[in-house]
Order: sequence, then structure tokens, then C-alpha cells
Amino acid sequence: MIISMRFSASEHMEGGITLEEAVRSVAIMEQAADIIQCSVGMIHNEFTEGNTFPMQYMQRGCNVPFAEEIRRHVHIPIETVGGINEPEMAEQIIAEGKADLVAMARSIIADPDWANKARDGRPEDIRPCIRCLRCLNYSRRPQTGTSVCTVNPRRIIHTLLPDTGTGHTRKKVVVVGGGPAGLQAAQEIGKLGHQVVLFEKGDKLGGRLEFSEYLSFKSDIRRYRDYLIAQVEKLSNVTVRLNTDATPQLVSDQRPDAVIVAVGAEKFIPGIPGAEGSNVIHSGELFERREDLGQKVIVVGGGQVGCEQTVWLQASGREVDVVEMEDQLMKENWRDTPEEHFWTEFYMTHEYDEGRTEVEHARTIDRVRIHLSTRCVEITDKAYGRRIRREADSLYRENMLFWPQAFAE
Repeated sequence: MIISMRFSASEHMEGGITLEEAVRSVAIMEQAADIIQCSVGMIHNEFTEGNTFPMQYMQRGCNVPFAEEIRRHVHIPIETVGGINEPEMAEQIIAEGKADLVAMARSIIADPDWANKARDGRPEDIRPCIRCLRCLNYSRRPQTGTSVCTVNPRRIIHTLLPDTGTGHTRKKVVVVGGGPAGLQAAQEIGKLGHQVVLFEKGDKLGGRLEFSEYLSFKSDIRRYRDYLIAQVEKLSNVTVRLNTDATPQLVSDQRPDAVIVAVGAEKFIPGIPGAEGSNVIHSGELFERREDLGQKVIVVGGGQVGCEQTVWLQASGREVDVVEMEDQLMKENWRDTPEEHFWTEFYMTHEYDEGRTEVEHARTIDRVRIHLSTRCVEITDKAYGRRIRREADSLYRENMLFWPQAFAE
């Protein structure tokens, strides 16, 4: 029987195991174990869990240097783990002698055929894990007893989804919208053998996932977007028509058996005086209009969108004021993804560096001020404040962007 032992090469906390201690410990363990899997960190500690379960703010493979050091001192295979979700990356780690084996868990949840597709030389067909950690948290469902996966619907409803066989009449389906929902629909229907025509009014596929091009910590989302596009483009029975507005007449001319409308949500403009002004930009257009941003920005709305974009804003050197009506940030998602909640809030007020391996040492910055239990009541063209005015170049709400504006508490 092969004995594999998982061991923290460093716990990244005061009083915890250090790398030097781990080297000495593993030298003893190799007398009984056949493989040592080098993890890093400690569960139930917010700072160290960033390494134990690397998520979007952590560099993929952030634990490899620790496994590499351990490997120098032992004579049995050393295994590394931690956000390594691409075959090419795993191959490179082994080829460079940094580890003998590469382990993963979440990637197999996202795509149970990960290993088969890697072996067959089809990495583009691997559904990428986006490292959201939803599968590890408060998302267990009674239907199957398993936790959910953001990118793999069969993780939770595999018994409810139809067989992928084609023992039925071939039909023609029109999909309106080339965002993630439209791409997923076209992929599923196309694989069933139906003829699909997808209309996208823009000049590219991906929809709202385009934002991932501008946020370095959303590289996994970018890979997921590219995966969806690749899966659709390789299906010969799916026709994609870009720069095409799906008018009722155009759809009718296709004589489809079914139409799937996946056009996304409409813009939400709150009833705040001044919100309809010409100086208002929807958050979905933030990166298209990024050149219009000044150095001082007000983010109105401390949900996940507002907070993640605050990380981007402060990392680009801007001063940011975050205004949130609730008594805490991202109140809607702290139970589902507590680690993501913690690290987003952490990097709103700390220097962000994706390549950092010991995140708890990140330097505190003073460019972000957070105002909780605070409401935006008016937008003007000059300033904001609690009866005390503060000049700002731009005011950003989760669903809109303003500049220069006024805010009153």
C-alpha cells in the first residue's frame, strides 16, 4: 500500500511550522511515507487559508517554491498542490524539477474529465476552475449531498439534466446573446445535435466577461470565457453571427423551433437626484471609459462588484471613497464565499501584488476610505460629504459611475 502524507511546508503564522522546521520533519517522515504532499498554511485562519486554498487574489502555484525546497532534502517523491489548474503548468513544474507530482481537487470538481482531456492533448476542452471556493463553503445541497460548482452545473443537478445522446428530432434553435449564458446554451444544445444560430450584436463573444481583461485577479474568469468561446466555435452545427441585432423579423426569418433569449440584465439607475445626468456611466462601461477617470473616485455601493473594482482602482494609484448603506461590505455573499469576502476587503486597503506568496505581509495603503451605514442622496458636479464637502474627480456606484459629483449622507 502506498502511503501519501499531506504536510504543511509552512503555516505562515506566528508559532506555526516554518519551512526550516518542515525540512527537518519531512526528513523523519520519509522513513515511513512514500509520498509527501506539501501544502502551505492552516485551515480556519483567514491569512493562511489564502495559501491552503488559493483563490483569485493568489498566484496559481503559489505553494510550489515550498515543495521545491522540501524536495532538495528528501529522497522520496514530493507532491505540490494549490491552484494549479492547467496541464501545461503542471508539466512545467515537473519538468523543471520543482516537484515530482502535482495534485488538484477543485479542478476535478469543475471538470471530472480533466485528466483524460489533458492526456488526450485537449487542454482547450477542460472546463477551468475559477477558484471561487464556492464548492468548499456553505453551499451543500440536499438533492445530491454535494456542494455546488459555479462553472459545472452537473455537480449539483447531474441527475436532472438530460442525457447528451441525440435520440430525438433535430431542431433549429436561435440563441440571442453571446455572453456566458448564451454561449453555455449554444454549447449544450449544439452538443445534443441540434442546429444553432447565435446572434450577438457586438463584435466579439463573451459579453460582460470582457471585464476580466482588465483585472489581473480575474484571470481565471478570462480563461473560463475563452473556454466557452472555444467550445462553441468548434461545433460545426453552431453558427455565430457577430455585429447582428436580433430583430423580431430576423429571428422569424430563421424559422426556429425555439428561441433562447440571453441578452443579460438591463442597466439599473437608482432614483437619486442627478443620477440621470450626462456624466453618469454604468459600471459595465467602467473599463471602456477608464481614461475618463480622475485620481479621486467615489464608489457608491459596497457589494462585491464595487469592492472588487475598488481593489483595481486603488491598485492603479487612485484615491477611493467607498459608500455603503449596510453596516458591512459585501453583506450578500459573506456566507457563500467567506474567503473571497475576506481577501477582497483586505486588498481594498492593502497593497495588491498577485505574485506575493506570504500575503499577510502586504503593506497597508491609505488611498481607500470606507463609509458604512451611509447613503447617497444627491449627485451634483462639485463635491460630497456629511454637510462637509470633499472634492472628487469621479463617483462610482456598483451599477454606475459619476464624476465629478456630490454626495450627502
